[in-house]
Amino acid sequence: MSALWESSFFGVTLTILAYWAGCKIQKRTGLVICNGLVLAVMMIIAVLAVFDIPYAAYNAGGSLINLFLGPATVCLAVTIYAQIDLLKKNLLPILAGCAAGAVTSVLSIWGLCRLFGLDRTLTVSLLPKSVTTPIATAIAEGQGGIVSITVAAVIFTGILGIPWRQDFLEEVTQTWLVDEDGDFIEAKSDCDEVTHAPDAEDLFTCSKCGEEVAAINV
Repeated sequence: MSALWESSFFGVTLTILAYWAGCKIQKRTGLVICNGLVLAVMMIIAVLAVFDIPYAAYNAGGSLINLFLGPATVCLAVTIYAQIDLLKKNLLPILAGCAAGAVTSVLSIWGLCRLFGLDRTLTVSLLPKSVTTPIATAIAEGQGGIVSITVAAVIFTGILGIPWRQDFLEEVTQTWLVDEDGDFIEAKSDCDEVTHAPDAEDLFTCSKCGEEVAAINV
């Protein structure tokens, strides 16, 4: 049996299956707390604990997936570049918002770490919690932090922000040109309509045309 999990394919297969199952559960329940990534982590931990599988054996294959984190993050630049004209048009608000968010995040975490008496290692592990995982882990590792704590902090921050997203943000609808496989080619319009968060009756109201639609979980 040990020969099975000593294979590098074991970690990769377990990770993919756990994430697939987690996403299925999230889609079926529609609950924010049932985050696919968190459920996958819990299922992997359960499998390792129940079958007494060493983490090193799992990580021999699971770490291969980490290789794709960097390229996946870089691929985000493709969609960002597709909106280059819109970004240039709103450059000042975007820079101001990013700067304010970054400063607030760093200062609030630093202040809380000082308040609760956390040492330098834990502090540098938590400081990059509001950036994407590959960048956060690189920052934490470079400063002597604990990468596993950084990853947990990034995931928790993302999950915590989901319930508040619709209360503060607007949804912008665009017209996209896609290929025969449904992959993005270019944006044909900057903004077709702006849909605000649902009100007390769970209705979205378009600020441009005033039309109302009911919010549903998909």
